[in-house]
Amino acid sequence: MAEAEESASGSHLSCQVKVDKAVVLTDDISFEVNPLPQESWVSAPRQYQHGQRRGLSVPGAAVVGDDGAVVEVNCKNGSPAKYIHFNIKLWEKKGQPLSASQGDVLNFLDDHVPAMIEHLRCAVG
Repeated sequence: MAEAEESASGSHLSCQVKVDKAVVLTDDISFEVNPLPQESWVSAPRQYQHGQRRGLSVPGAAVVGDDGAVVEVNCKNGSPAKYIHFNIKLWEKKGQPLSASQGDVLNFLDDHVPAMIEHLRCAVG
């Protein structure tokens, strides 16, 4: 059985997806005044299996790997902040290997990021 949980505190929102009570995906969303520094984009691909810069279905920047991604979008209306950073991590279920691929993560991002942008009322363009 799959379930989703969400919690918020100030400039941070955390989401978890659980399958059979085990966390399989987390998304830590932060609302920022400044973009990620360039050195973060240089080091980000090393944080993920097969991580590389990728384009998404929404304007922004992303590094995507087999086990997660970091995404930055610019809210033109400055709401809820000028920049929203998504830090997505896939987790192994106990005793089972991680079976996602970069394509799986991209498919998830193409659904999740636009939905969250709309939910948060961020105007991108």
